Formats: sequence, C-alpha cells, structure tokens
Amino acid sequence: MKEKLKKQRNKLFLRIILIMLAVWMTVTLAFCAVRVSLEKVNVQNSELSKFSGFLQILTVGKDDSDSVRLAFTENTDLLYQPDGTNSFDTQIVVKNTNTENIIADTAGCVGVIYVLRGSISVFGLIDCEMLRASLSDDQISSITELLHTERDDGNRYELVCTRFQLKDLYIIPIELKIMLVDSADDRFIVDDDVKTFDLSFNLIEDHEVYLYSPVMRNTIPEELILNGECNKDIIGFLSDEQKESYTQMIPQGGTKYVFYASDRLTYSNKDYAFYASEYGDKDYDTLHKKGGAWLVEYAKKVDLFDSCKTDLAIGSGLIFFFVLTIAVILCVMIWRTVKSQIIQEQKRVDLTNALAHDIKTPLFVISGYAYSLKEDIDENERGLYLDKIIEQTDEVNDLVHRMLDLSKLDSYDMTLNRTEFDLYELSESLANTYSALPDGKSISLSRSGDCVINADKELIATALRNLIENAVKYSLPDSEIQIAVSGRSISISNQSEPLTKAEIKQLWQPYVRKDKSRHKKGNGLGLSIVKSILDLHGAKYEIRMKDQTFVCEIDFG
Repeated sequence: MKEKLKKQRNKLFLRIILIMLAVWMTVTLAFCAVRVSLEKVNVQNSELSKFSGFLQILTVGKDDSDSVRLAFTENTDLLYQPDGTNSFDTQIVVKNTNTENIIADTAGCVGVIYVLRGSISVFGLIDCEMLRASLSDDQISSITELLHTERDDGNRYELVCTRFQLKDLYIIPIELKIMLVDSADDRFIVDDDVKTFDLSFNLIEDHEVYLYSPVMRNTIPEELILNGECNKDIIGFLSDEQKESYTQMIPQGGTKYVFYASDRLTYSNKDYAFYASEYGDKDYDTLHKKGGAWLVEYAKKVDLFDSCKTDLAIGSGLIFFFVLTIAVILCVMIWRTVKSQIIQEQKRVDLTNALAHDIKTPLFVISGYAYSLKEDIDENERGLYLDKIIEQTDEVNDLVHRMLDLSKLDSYDMTLNRTEFDLYELSESLANTYSALPDGKSISLSRSGDCVINADKELIATALRNLIENAVKYSLPDSEIQIAVSGRSISISNQSEPLTKAEIKQLWQPYVRKDKSRHKKGNGLGLSIVKSILDLHGAKYEIRMKDQTFVCEIDFG
C-alpha cells in the first residue's frame, strides 16, 4: 500500500510540476512580450523626444561666426553622455539637400567638447582613422600603457587634445597630452603635462589654432586608442524603404532595433540651423535665396532587453514564485484528495476480499447441512442441522449488517443526531448487559466530574458496545475490565496478550485480527466501526499496551 501511494504521489507531483512549468513559461513569455512591447514604445518616445530637442538646438543658430560647424552643444546627450563617455551606438547625418553634400556624419568619428570664444562650448567630431593614422605604433603603445596604469592614489590618466584646429565640422588635433586627473574630483588636474605628443604635421594653413580649456577638457575616449572603437555607420545599412517613415523602430532580430528619425530644416529670416563656414555673407545670401535646406537623419541602436532586463528578471521571478506557491498548494490539496480516494478504493477492495472470504465458510457450512437435510436422516440430527444452518445464517447476517453500518459511516451524506447525555450512565447501562461473564472475568466502572457530552447517543453506544465486547472477548481469564469516565473522556482497559506497535497500529483497519484470536467469534470490523464513529465526532482516541494491559482512551473534548 505504501509503495502504491508513493508511486501515485510521484506521478501526481510530476504532472503538476510539468503543468505549472508550462503555465509559468506561457505567462512569463506573455509578460516578457508585453513588457518588451511597452519598452519599445517608451524607447521610441524617449528617442523621438531627444531628436526633437536636437532639432531645436539646430534651429537656434546666430549669424555671428564664419566657421563651419554643426551646432552640437553639450546640452544634448545624443552623442556625449553625462559621465564623459562617448556613445558608439548613435549616428547623426546632416546633408545639404541642394548640393547633396554631407555637412556632418558622426560615423567613424567620436565627439569631444571644446570651448570656443570664452564660455561658448561646442561639440565637435574627431575622425578616428585620421587620429590613429597621426600616431605611430610606439606612441599608441605608450598611450595604452599609461591609460591602463592603476595608481596607488587612485588618480587616473587621460588623453587630452590640448591644441587643435577646426575644419568644417571636425577637430584636427595638433597636440595631445597625457594628464593626471584627481580621482576625487575629475575637474582638478594634478599634472597637465605627463607626456606630450606633437601632431603639428596636421596643421592647416590659414586656420586658427585653438587651445583647450582645463574646465571643459577635450578628453579623447580611451576606447578609441585601446580598441579603435568609434561610431558605426548605422544609417548606411538601412534600406530606402526603412527610411521612408519619419520615425520608426526597425527590427534587427530578437529584441534589437534601430530607432530611425529624419526631418528637414530650412533657412528662415537668417535664423539658421548651423553656420556656413567660409561662405561669407555672399555665399550665405546665395544659399538663402536658393532656399537652402538640410536633411537631418538620426539613428540609434537599441537593445530592448538591456533597457528592461531588470524588470523582466524581477517579473519572471515573481511569476515563478507565484506559480511555485500555487503548485505547492495544488500538490498538497490534490494529493490529500487523491490519497483519500486511493485509500478508500483500497479499503473497498480489501473489504470485498475479506467479505468474500468470511462469507465463504458460513455458506459452505449452510450448503453442506442443507444437502444433508435432503437425505433421509434422523429427526434428532435434523434439528441439529437446522440449528447449525440458523447459526451460520445469523453470522452472515451479522457480518452483512456490520458491513452496511461501516459503509454508512464512511459515506459523505452521514449526519449526526447530536444530543446531550451522560457518558457514564450510557457506559453503565452497556456494562450491565455483561453482568454474567465467563472465565471469572468482571467489569468495574468509575467516574470523575461532569460527564455530559454532546454527541450522537446511538452511534456512541455502538462504539462503546464494540469496545466493551472486544475487551470481554480478548481479556485474560480471571481479569478485570476497567471502564473509567472522567469528564468528557473515557478509558477502557483490560489485561491482554502482548501486542506489538505494528499490530496495534493495524487494529483500526477492517478485518484485522491477531492470529491467535482467529478461533474467537468475530469478523474484525468492530474497531473499524468505532474509528469511523469517533472520526465523525472529531474525537481524539488512542490504543496502546501498558504493562500487559490493553488500553483504549477516547476524549470527546
């Protein structure tokens, strides 16, 4: 039975776990899909807001400069992050729609902030290939070694463009320096001349040379020197169909997208987007009369998983915990039901087998005596045969009635007719029916306190009758059966042959009888009926052996 229950339990738990895993995966996938979709909308709105802000910056130019530069400013985080690192997943392209000339393209470039005319800070581009081509292998190795150096004081080295020229929208490095920067406050330079790299061969005639500002250093990202990383050409890989929409998220596989946006800008009352370097008033007026216009394209690589992975992890974890809790609850609840059904089914099988076994003998006896009656036998023997038939018939009838009683007690629609009665008085009346006991046996009663209980009197009488009958039947000769009633508890004890714990544990089961008691009259249903009645009343009960005394204690609480 235990092995069968274990196998059934394992099968049930496995099925529930597999089902709940499927539920968890389905719900988690649905949650992730919804969360990624929401993140897609959020990212698109955020990037669109950045692009719109960038266009506003472009349209605030003033006619006070003759140098060519796109009006990138430090106020935009499209290309330059607040922590000073460059964004290598963003590209901006500005084209002159009249001449198809590219005015600015961040692909292959990194950005640095330089100071122009006092407090005006402008964001310029350094061509990656040009910069690395300007440095020898030994210089790159020296820079790499310094940038990788970890100092005991925690300060760090930076590569700074200290002298430069401007050509169109690009910065031409003339001098680079390694500087030592305070780790506690990176605005403070500990040493501004650790090592100098002269790139004066890049000098362009008739172009002004600018100096860096210690406040807004032109720090060149170490990724450019160490790894050669710079902004990629994102827009160049997009098809014309993909660039037809003003703004959209273009899928690149999985949760990876390219956000693409474009817009056109035109001159309007000399309030232009960027400066037309070296055109002068004449060229500016010419462009203005021709209706100068610029196409601004913006693209950024986006991995939605990276931006919402924390939410996905927390959400998936919470869903898993919720599903696991439900699975545990279902396992416990369903197993209790299934276990009860399995036990009940096994009981029915055992009862059927036991009933068939117990009925078989009386029916065999009845059949034998019946056949004998058909013979010509003596009248005295005929009466004896009839008595035997009646005796065996009564035994079968008693067995069937007990079976019906047990079946009725185990049914779900069994109701109790509760009344208040004195437990001692009921025990006394039942004990009086056993006034003349064989083998020198006797019954003694005692009471203590108020013995009134609320229960089904008829069923409790049946239970006590079975207990007293068992005590009389299995007690040793010349022994006393003690019935003690104390409040709402009753104890029935008798001297008996010793029983093991395993034998005691099985006594509540139907048709279980000690081997040595097989010769005694009975069918092994008495204690099963008692157990069912006590379970219906919610009573606590226990049977045990104490000093060769069999004790049954019941507490109606």
